[in-house]
Amino acid sequence: GPAEKIRASIEGGASAGSYLEAQRDNLLRTMEAVEEEDFRRAADSLAKAERVLLLGKGAAACLVELLAFRLARFGKQVVRLASGSDVAEGLVLADSRTVLVAFGFQRVPAEVELALAYAREVGAQSVLFTGRRALPSEPTADITLTVYRGEPRDYHSMTSAVALADALIVAVASSMGDEAILRLDALKSLKRRNECRLPR
Repeated sequence: GPAEKIRASIEGGASAGSYLEAQRDNLLRTMEAVEEEDFRRAADSLAKAERVLLLGKGAAACLVELLAFRLARFGKQVVRLASGSDVAEGLVLADSRTVLVAFGFQRVPAEVELALAYAREVGAQSVLFTGRRALPSEPTADITLTVYRGEPRDYHSMTSAVALADALIVAVASSMGDEAILRLDALKSLKRRNECRLPR
């Protein structure tokens, strides 16, 4: 549980240096785990998508917010999917022009299982950030990106997951080419025209 994990991390050293050293190891192991071809496919799918559905529970909600903020700047229609039965409210929008990005690190929540199965049913692409191998009986994503967040007893930081999400955003911009840059330039221009009226 959470108490045991934080206790184990405290025993490993509670200094900034020891913690960041552990995160460096997590990042290196994530680099080894991620397949570049899958990463590129995920970026290309998001670049072409009209609508992006995002689903993450608990600590993974921070990744949903990060991707929502960045992808909306590229002109994507972003929908944050709710938990529980309300997941269906946004999920029903999925179609062949949609990409679902979901998070299920140690386990795949029921909402994510449902979302992956429905995405496949309607022809939407799906990308799953995970820290584990899917069991044969579980719904699988079209693209899986593996993130290493520490050993089972460790405090599971989001450092490597955030870094991979940031890398994906940059790769999406690269895949979109001039379209992404033009949208960002338009955003900058709009802000500058109104900087005296709107607080930063």
